[in-house]
Amino acid sequence: MLTEQHYLALERAAEFKSEYFDGEMFAMSGASMRHADLQSNIQGELFSALRSGDCRVYGPDFNDRGLKFKHYRTIASLQDYILVTQTEIRIEHYTRQADNLWILRDYQSLEEEMTISSIAVSLPLGRIYDRAEFPAA
Repeated sequence: MLTEQHYLALERAAEFKSEYFDGEMFAMSGASMRHADLQSNIQGELFSALRSGDCRVYGPDFNDRGLKFKHYRTIASLQDYILVTQTEIRIEHYTRQADNLWILRDYQSLEEEMTISSIAVSLPLGRIYDRAEFPAA
């Protein structure tokens, strides 16, 4: 088992990013220009939509649906879990319901608008994927 202190020492010296979870270290894929564009677009849209309220916006992480999502589901205040795909137009939006049931809404079109009811925000996919270029099929 890896200690937090040992992980931090390794991470500071590492060439590539990794994550620490429950005594283990996991390699993270490098951020591409498309990843950076999507992150900036989402952060900008959320900041603009939430600017007058009590919420704060921090740079979102593009997380997976494995152990990390399992861990996040234990956070009682977490209401939404959103995965943004960077290789195609696709957003998976999981929303917590009563009795800890999670509902998935799958967005796949630039014409759609993702609604995050817990913070009363709607984000057009066209704005999220603005300037994100995909290789020709």
